[in-house]
Order: sequence, then structure tokens, then C-alpha cells
Amino acid sequence: MNISGGVYISDKKCPIGRAASLADELLDKSKRKGGNRMTLFGETICWDSMEWKKGFDDLFEFSIKLENYVKSKKVSKG
Repeated sequence: MNISGGVYISDKKCPIGRAASLADELLDKSKRKGGNRMTLFGETICWDSMEWKKGFDDLFEFSIKLENYVKSKKVSKG
């Protein structure tokens, strides 16, 4: 079983249909890169069981980027 996903976070003014379409594009990116991946903020992380540590490290690095986005007000906390 593979799990792929795409997450798009928008501001409150973005129409829901547009946000869903952009999330679907991110899902497609995850699948094009081989599946079993998650794409969020342009970063694609592999969840392959043979690369679990790299996936965790990538996710941790991404969380630091996300925290910086919030601090610089590029994205909201809500």
C-alpha cells in the first residue's frame, strides 16, 4: 500500500475550488515522483520504509521552514 498526498494551505480569501485544485496538483507531484510521498509548500517528502529516517529528517527541516514562514507572516497560524 502507498500513501501519497498534497497539502495546499491558503489564506481565507482563496476560493475553496481553487485551493482543492492546487492541492490536487501537489498530489499529482507526489505521485509523479514515485508515490508514497507527501508534497507541501513545494517540498516532497518520501515515506518509503527504506528511507524513513531521511523522510523524518526532511519533515523536521520542513517544520523549521514552516515555523519561519509563520514568524515572517508569510502564512498565518490559523
